[in-house]
Order: sequence, then C-alpha cells, then structure tokens
Amino acid sequence: MGDALQRLALDVPYRTGPQAWTDLHAGGIFFCVVYRECLRFGAGGRVRRWREVLDDSRPMDDEPEQFRATDAVGSYRVNARGYIECAFPDLSLTGLPCVQAPELLAFHAIGAGVGLSFSLVYTRSAPEAEPGAAADGPRL
Repeated sequence: MGDALQRLALDVPYRTGPQAWTDLHAGGIFFCVVYRECLRFGAGGRVRRWREVLDDSRPMDDEPEQFRATDAVGSYRVNARGYIECAFPDLSLTGLPCVQAPELLAFHAIGAGVGLSFSLVYTRSAPEAEPGAAADGPRL
C-alpha cells in the first residue's frame, strides 16, 4: 500500500469510462450530455482535472460548455494510510492504484459543500503519440 506513488504514472492522462448528466423535464423530455473525467498527475504534487465531452446532442442548457470549462489544478499527496489524496476546489479524491490491474485508479470522491460522495475509476491512457496533443488534455 505504501508504494502508491511508485505505481502512479506521471504526465499521462487517466480517464474514466463514459458518464452522463441526464434529466427528464416537461412530461418526460430527455436531456443528456455524455462525458468523461480526466486526471493528469505531475511532479511536485500537482494534479490537473478536466472533462471531455463525448456527446452533447441533447443538452438542456449550457451543460456542455460547463463541462468543457472544467479545468482545475489541485494537489495530491500520500496520506498516513498510504492512500493517494487529491484536493480540488470542488472535489476531494481518496484512493489507490489497483493491485491486480495497476492501470486503474479507484477513488472515493466527495463533492465539496454538498456532502455528495461517489466512486470514480480512472484508466491510464496509452503513452501519447505526440506530446502536447490537445486530445490528451491540458498540461501541468
């Protein structure tokens, strides 16, 4: 458990599988934006979080723009239990790389101020073909 940082890949994006923001309104009209959460860990305890919109064909309002605007730099560290903790203004993540599937990072997430908790699993992406490619998100 104490080797969580050694199993963490730096400067490589980690992405969740597809997620969705959905809503039913006005007698059942379906609204949906499909996206995924992304992380990139850097040196010096910095981590960047952003979202990639995969399908924005049924938004209710400006949700796709809000998701695309998610771009936060936070910090990460290993706590006393050996878990990776990431702190962002709106979200806290606590978790570990999986032992049997080390390309996966499993986190318990807590939304700031709302008391909402949920789970997120990120998969390490393949090494970039071209450093700085826009598809792999912002750099630290």
